[in-house]
Order: sequence, then structure tokens, then C-alpha cells
Amino acid sequence: MGDVVQVASGERFQLVDPAPAKSTPGAPILDATGSPVLKNGQLEFPWGQITVSAIEAFNFSVSGKPPVSTVILRRMCSRVGYIGANQIGSTAFDGSTAKVVTAPAAAVTLSLALNGTVIGTVAFAVGSKTATFTTTGRNTVFTTPGDVLTLTTSGTQDTALADLVGFISVH
Repeated sequence: MGDVVQVASGERFQLVDPAPAKSTPGAPILDATGSPVLKNGQLEFPWGQITVSAIEAFNFSVSGKPPVSTVILRRMCSRVGYIGANQIGSTAFDGSTAKVVTAPAAAVTLSLALNGTVIGTVAFAVGSKTATFTTTGRNTVFTTPGDVLTLTTSGTQDTALADLVGFISVH
């Protein structure tokens, strides 16, 4: 707890320490390791938990066959958030999904990167029209304002896969 202050009305208030360890004005909820403070998957603030509409969908689509080794999604994060680990189709709690009209003849893997570092994959199994999202090390990936998220197509073109659409959910 912080200092006690008295306001003009004579009331006294105890100030709460305003921020966790590594917080700054641009990132006010970071712990000592620099990661957002989460409790039960929600952001934790010094004054308690708050619930906010937390999902920001980063959309992507490709008509026809996806070109080889091409960035099909490039978005800058606008707030502190996270990408949940191991998202599978539209039934996953984390909400990211990708689908195709024509399923691949062979396995197809797209690379998901944050600031140029691969953080996971979006993978279509042979014959599957719904992708599986997997983060590197099966860990949650945290984002901060200014981070750039990219999704890059496979280095080889599948003979069948076509008409890709989806989104990455950033909470």
C-alpha cells in the first residue's frame, strides 16, 4: 500500500502502489520479467482484475492457390495482449481459425511470426479443411503495442489447397 493523502473535503485515502514491477506508462501491467500480469487467463491490475472485450481478430484470406513463401498477414498490435497456445479450429477457447474451400493433397504449414521471430504454425493436415494452430513450445505468446504479427505461406505450393480464409485471435 502507498501513502495516505487528505483531500480538500477532509477525507483521507490510502493510495495503492500504482503498478507492478516492470510497468511503464506505455505498458502499465508488466511483472518483473516484463510479461503481462495474468490471473486465470485475464489481465491483472494492481486494483484487481477487469474484464474487457479481449479479442482482436487479425484477418487474412487468399483467393485461389496461396503463392509460395508470401506474407498473407501483416498487422501491428495496438495493445497489450496474447496469442493462446495450441488453438485448434473454431472450437478452441482461444478462437483463432483458418479454413480452405479445397483441402490440401499433402500437409501444408504456414509460419506465424512476431517481429520476425517464428512463434508458431498454422497447419493443414492432408485432406483437412480446418487448420491447427500451434505456438512454439506450446506456450502463450504475449504482445505489446507496436509488435508486428505476420503469417507466411509454405515454401512449396500444394497441388490442391485453395481459397484460404481465417483470423488470428489476439486477446
